[in-house]
Amino acid sequence: MFTILVTNLIEVVKKMIGYFPAPYPDELLYSILARYHVRSGNTGTAATFLELFGKEKATISIYFPCYINTLIKRIANESTTWNSANCIYDHTLYTYFTSFMSKERSENIYNLMLSDTGNKLNFTSGITASSIKNMDYLRYCPCCSKEQLELYQEMYWIRLHQVPSVMVCPTHQIPLQNSTVLIGSINRNLIEANEQNCPITQTHTSYSQDLNDKFLVLARNTEWLLNNKSDVKDITWVHKQIMEHLKTLDLATIHNSVHQSKLNSKFIMFFGEECLELIQCGLNKGLTKNWLQKVVRGDGDMVYNPLYYLLLGQFLSQKTFERFLNEEVKFLPFGTGPWLCLNVAAEHYSKPVIDKINIEISTNSNKPIATFSCKCGFKYTRTGPDIDDTDKYRFGKVITYGKVWEQALRGIVSSERLSLKDIGLKLNASALTVKKYMTLLGLNYHKGLKKLKTDTPNRKAKSDFNVSLNQYRERWRSLIEKNPKLTINELRKIDNAAYTWLRRHDQRWIEEVSPEKQKPVATQSRIDWGTRDQEILQILKSKFEEMNKEDKPIRLTKTRILTMASLLDKLQHLDKLPLSKKYLDSIVEDKDQFQMRRLRWAAKKLEESGGPITRGTLLKKAVLNVNRSSLVNSEIDKLINEYYFFSTSSKENLEDEG
Repeated sequence: MFTILVTNLIEVVKKMIGYFPAPYPDELLYSILARYHVRSGNTGTAATFLELFGKEKATISIYFPCYINTLIKRIANESTTWNSANCIYDHTLYTYFTSFMSKERSENIYNLMLSDTGNKLNFTSGITASSIKNMDYLRYCPCCSKEQLELYQEMYWIRLHQVPSVMVCPTHQIPLQNSTVLIGSINRNLIEANEQNCPITQTHTSYSQDLNDKFLVLARNTEWLLNNKSDVKDITWVHKQIMEHLKTLDLATIHNSVHQSKLNSKFIMFFGEECLELIQCGLNKGLTKNWLQKVVRGDGDMVYNPLYYLLLGQFLSQKTFERFLNEEVKFLPFGTGPWLCLNVAAEHYSKPVIDKINIEISTNSNKPIATFSCKCGFKYTRTGPDIDDTDKYRFGKVITYGKVWEQALRGIVSSERLSLKDIGLKLNASALTVKKYMTLLGLNYHKGLKKLKTDTPNRKAKSDFNVSLNQYRERWRSLIEKNPKLTINELRKIDNAAYTWLRRHDQRWIEEVSPEKQKPVATQSRIDWGTRDQEILQILKSKFEEMNKEDKPIRLTKTRILTMASLLDKLQHLDKLPLSKKYLDSIVEDKDQFQMRRLRWAAKKLEESGGPITRGTLLKKAVLNVNRSSLVNSEIDKLINEYYFFSTSSKENLEDEG
C-alpha cells in the first residue's frame, strides 16, 4: 500500500512544473508560454507542450487558447497566485470578444478554453465569420518594447496590441508596428518577442494627426472594454440604448425605423472614410445592406465584432464608450417638463409653466407632434424631436391664442396706430392672423397707419429671438467651415433644422454665406461617348488589377467594381459604353466563380505557410459555409488531388536525387 502511494506521489510531482515565469502587466498568455519555452532549454516545442499540457502536439491560439485547466494544475504551487480565472480574464482576448455575447455563449467559450478540446473556438466565437479579418503579424509598440528591456531585461507580447482594431499604442500615442512573426505560423510554435523580430529602432507605419487622434480614442475604448467586461450591460440593453440614442438624434422614428441614409452620412462625417476603411469598417454605398444597418437593427441572434459596438457607442455618445454605457438615455422627443409658454402677450412668456403635453405620431412623417396648452389659453404644436436647447422656443402651429393674447390685441388696436404687419410683429403672429382675429373680435382697422418703431416689440421676445438667431447662425457657419466642399443640399442633410430655421427667419443671411447652388453648365457640344467609353475602360482595367492585388479575394460584382472605381453613376449609361460594358461583363463573377477563386487563394496561402491542404483547412481558410454547389465541391477535390500529386512527386524526386 505504501509503495502505491509513493508511486502516485512521484507521478504527481512529475506532472508539476518547478518553475514558471511570472506574467508581466497585460502580457498575452501566448507570450508567457513562449518565455517559458526559451527558459526551459527545450530544443523543440513538443517537449514544452508535453511539460505544459501533457501532450506533444497542441494548437495555441492568441485569441482563445485552451488547455487552461491542465496548465494551471501543472504550474500551481505555493509561490504562484495563478488560477484559471485571472489567466483567461487578464491574459487572453476573451473579455474583448465576448463582451457583447449572450451569457450562455460566453460561458460556453469560457468552459471550452478551460478544456483540452477547444480547438474550434474561433468558429464558436464567430471570429472566422466576421468581415473584419485578423492581423497577419503579431504587433508591438517600439516605445513599450524599449521600456520592457529597461525594466525587465526582456520583451513580451502585449495583449491589447493584438486586438485587430487597435492601430496605435494608447500609452505612447504612436502607431503600432508589425513584427516579423506571422500569426499563421505560431499555432504550433512558441516565439518570444525580441529585438530581432521587434526592432525598436525602425518605424514603418505612420498616420496623419487627425487619424492618429481617432485611432487613439478607439484604442483607449478597446483598452477599457478589455479590462472592464463586468461593467458591460446585457446585449439586449445595448441594442435598446442604441435605438434610444438614434431616436433622440432624429436618426430613427418613434416606431424604431432607422433613417439609414442620414445615419450613414453622419457616421462617415464623424469618423471619416479613411479611418473606417483602415479598420475594415467602411460603409460601401454600393451595397444594399452594410454592417452599420445590421447592427443597429440587431438582426436575430447574430454575433457581431465588438469593434462595431465600440464605434457606435463612441458616435452616439460623442465621447467614450464608457460614457455610452454609464449614461442611460430615454427617448423624450420634447425633453422633460415643465415646458415653455410662447405667448408673447403673457407675463409668463418663455417661462416653464406648462405641466403636461399631448404627443401624437404624424401619419405622414412618422415624427412625434406635441400639443402644448397653457392656462392663459395659448395652445400650440411642435413637430419633434427637439435636437438642441433652441428648439424649445420653436412652434409649428398655433391652435388658439387665448384671452390674454386677444386682450393684448384689443389694447394695441385701441391705443396705437400700427399696420397689420407691425401688430403681428408685436404679438408674434402673421398679418393675416391679426386681421382674422380683429374681425372675430369686431375691432376696427384704420388704413395708413404708422410703421412700428424699432424699439417697440416685446423686449423679451426680441431677446430670445436674437439668442436663437445667433445660435443657428453659428451652427450653420461652423458646419460650412468643417465641410467646405459640400453643396448646400449635402449640408442640409446634416443639419436640416438649422437650415430650415434660418431660411424662415434670416433668408438673406443664409443665402449669402451658403455655397452657391451648382447650376448645370450648358454646352453646345454633345458628349463624345466613344472617348468617354475608352476613358472608363482604362479606369475599369486599372481598378480590376488593383482589386486582384488585395490580400484576401473579394467578390467582383458589377456594383462593387463601379463603386470602388467611383463610377457607380455610370451604371445607367452602360448601354452607351459598349467597350466598358463588354469588359465589365467579362470580369464579374457569380457566387460559384467567387468561391472557387477563394479556394484557389486559400490553397496557395496554405502551401506558402507549409500547412496541410485538406477539405477542412481549405474551407476554414476560404471561410465557406455548407451551402456549396457541386461545382465548388469538385474544385475542392481537384485542389486536394493536385496538392497530394505535387507532394508525392516532390518526395519521389528527392528520393531519386538521394
